[in-house]
Amino acid sequence: MAMGTSLHRTVSAAIFGIGLSLVPAAGYGQSTCPMANFTPDEKFTSSFMAKKCKWTLKGGTPFFPLRPGWQTVLESEPDPFEGEPGEVAVVTVLKETRKVDGVRTRVVEELAFEKDGDKLIPIERSLNFYAICEQTGSVFYFGEDSMELDANGNVIATTGSWLAGVNGAKAGIIMPGTILVGGGYYEEVAPSDSALDKARIKAIHRRCEVGGFNLRQCVETFNTSDCDLDAAEPKAYAAGIGNVKDQALVLKSYGFTKKYRKGHRRGHRDGHHH
Repeated sequence: MAMGTSLHRTVSAAIFGIGLSLVPAAGYGQSTCPMANFTPDEKFTSSFMAKKCKWTLKGGTPFFPLRPGWQTVLESEPDPFEGEPGEVAVVTVLKETRKVDGVRTRVVEELAFEKDGDKLIPIERSLNFYAICEQTGSVFYFGEDSMELDANGNVIATTGSWLAGVNGAKAGIIMPGTILVGGGYYEEVAPSDSALDKARIKAIHRRCEVGGFNLRQCVETFNTSDCDLDAAEPKAYAAGIGNVKDQALVLKSYGFTKKYRKGHRRGHRDGHHH
């Protein structure tokens, strides 16, 4: 999400952070990474006092849900002028957890597909690792396992992978617990693994229209990267839903997967709107 994406990076230089990176490190034209000597941008917070956090997988910010079974689908239309195909990103919060740098994290799966008519061709699968600082409500991003796929779903590369505690990497923040317009923060702090995405809160809206949905409480961010001086990715997050816009990718559906639905309704572009 590199969600990161993660949706924090984007498929074909378009979305998963989230950190939805959906979350490859592709598209970086003027790469300055990996960096032997990294000096953080003073305009962005890079030290989060994480050692003082009591970690949890419950609570946190409503703009980045970590409830098992929660799933969002984002989609972009083909761009005939640029020759770009449409894409689909499927982000699912798994029940699975993984310990990263001594912290139990929630695993969020991001699947990216290219649209070929009615067919979906796999591009990437990434597993992203998040945990919540109980004192601040901020959602920390502890890394990702990124797998580039061929058309048959076979792994052909793992570019973009990084983990806090490995190669000097540290966890960043994917969504702060307190939303302050103008606030900037690193989502990734992994200079040796070419992962230095950062975000700035651009605006907060009481309502926003995204992909045909009328959504309550939205946060806009503007994402850049120290590894790509040309990177510029506008994103949006909605309360109770998560990442709803990542460049050309916009929300198509959201809700719990069937196994976890338990009476919850699922939102679709032409169905239930908030």
